[in-house]
Amino acid sequence: MATISIPRIRQILSLFQRSHIDLSTEAGRAAERHRRIALSALASAAARIVSIGTALISVPLTLHYLGVERYGMWMAMSTFTAMLQFADFGIGNGVLTAISRASGRDENATIVSYISSAFVLLGTIAATAVALLASAYSHVHWYEVFNVATPLARSEAAPAIAVFIICFALSLPLGVVQRSQLGLQMGFLASLWQCVGNVLGLIGVLTVIWFQAGLPWLVAAYAGMPVAAAALNSAIFFTRVRPDLTPRRSAFSRERGAELARLGGSFFVLQVVAAVAYGADNIVIAQKLGATAVASYSIPDRLFAMASLVVGFAVAPLWPAFGEALARGESGWARLTVVRATLSATAISAAICLVFLAGGPFLIHLWVGKAIDPPFTLLIGLAFWRISEAAFGAPMMYLNGAQEIRFQVITGVFIAVSALTLKIVLIERLGVSILPFIMAACSWSFFGIPAWVKMQRHFASFPAATETNA
Repeated sequence: MATISIPRIRQILSLFQRSHIDLSTEAGRAAERHRRIALSALASAAARIVSIGTALISVPLTLHYLGVERYGMWMAMSTFTAMLQFADFGIGNGVLTAISRASGRDENATIVSYISSAFVLLGTIAATAVALLASAYSHVHWYEVFNVATPLARSEAAPAIAVFIICFALSLPLGVVQRSQLGLQMGFLASLWQCVGNVLGLIGVLTVIWFQAGLPWLVAAYAGMPVAAAALNSAIFFTRVRPDLTPRRSAFSRERGAELARLGGSFFVLQVVAAVAYGADNIVIAQKLGATAVASYSIPDRLFAMASLVVGFAVAPLWPAFGEALARGESGWARLTVVRATLSATAISAAICLVFLAGGPFLIHLWVGKAIDPPFTLLIGLAFWRISEAAFGAPMMYLNGAQEIRFQVITGVFIAVSALTLKIVLIERLGVSILPFIMAACSWSFFGIPAWVKMQRHFASFPAATETNA
């Protein structure tokens, strides 16, 4: 047993060492991709743990400090963050994809042009957002937006939302460095700086509470410190880590900007389609069965969603790795990796879901008490859906890296329309348990099987290549 495990441990540890890797060979580049994938996955997991930890600490502190009404306003503004993720119109994902391909061709000048053009595009969007805020600021009764009544809450509504919008606007161009790091397979740097931002945000919240400052200061601390961390990340990355990629005015290109806008637009449509396909369940349940039925579905769904969260850490770094490999024509590595990643992700998700399936009722009762008693068929459906979702992860990352976004948009539209229609028609007859089965069936029919066919055709278009083991 020892003779088997020790070499395996050494193989795993070698993923974090670069000194022995020869990047002039295909095998060496494959090893470097796996090293960066492992680093990015671990750093992403650490960033998520820190994010959850800071949230768990800050929630009771801010609730006690602000009181129920002002805390509700604070949470409403936090909810806007999810909605504003669409505000970059997919350009961030376009930057990631374009840079990964340019990196595979060793075109540093092209990468600089993409980065410089992205700064201009996102800076323009940010300036527009601030200009709209400035023009509407004195004409909108912001306290009515949040429906607050106390004098203190009413007086803080406008400055708090102003601080929030300004912080978000600043984060748009500063996010270019994070997307660039992801595209260069240096996502571990982006995740580590995200950790720094979350920790600084928590320190800022504690400082505001200590000095008894108001809600606008709390927003500035919680939303502004991650922006400050992103600014530091940009400064250090472009002056110390990769000064050769520093954005320059002369490197701005309308052609590159238009390319990013087109690619970003495709990602934007894909994001909207995904939001409709995957995010409409609670609305359908509320409309058809009443709001009380939402909890009986959403709470078990959150439990099983942890399987997707775990798998996502490992799968996400494959996106730029596939883009770089395909740009070099190393399709053998891409083919082998997408198969291995799919099998591994599916196995991991299945193991987690089986644990939740066996102990689901107990875990749910331990979590929220006995008010929620989901049917076992719902748990089976959620397990089937999350395992299926894990099987789709690596193919999606491959198609992103290959810039096959139009295919995903078309399949996504079919999934969204068919799934939403079936959910509306069948939920009253079959209950909430049918929803995950519908999602899995539609996804397999319109994406899972077609995606594998698409990838096989894509591989066939490459010249014959040896499959590189790593």
